[in-house]
Amino acid sequence: MLQTELEERIGRKVTQDEYVAINAMYMSTNLNKDVFCKMFLKNRESLDIIIEEGKKIEKLYKERAKTIDVIFEQANKYSSAELRSCCIEMMGARNYIRKMIETGKNLWQADKDLIVSLL
Repeated sequence: MLQTELEERIGRKVTQDEYVAINAMYMSTNLNKDVFCKMFLKNRESLDIIIEEGKKIEKLYKERAKTIDVIFEQANKYSSAELRSCCIEMMGARNYIRKMIETGKNLWQADKDLIVSLL
């Protein structure tokens, strides 16, 4: 959001430092500009909560991605059909196949069959 857009929506001028801080808050949410500015004016504490929850969610997504990587590697290391199924469930079939190819893993017959089913 531009500084002028922010100032129009909250009805006052802000310093450059204030704008940088407020815009950082805005960028850490999924809210549209109007909703963000209304919340900013109405209850800044609510916005702080949304931002903190957003950070927690982002952290969980990163942890989930690391977990998927570990399961993916273990599935291939031990040729585990059960772990392979977990990977596909967590990543989606297309992403699983893409990762198998990008990492140079040997495709199982089940992977080849999965590719054919996706075509």
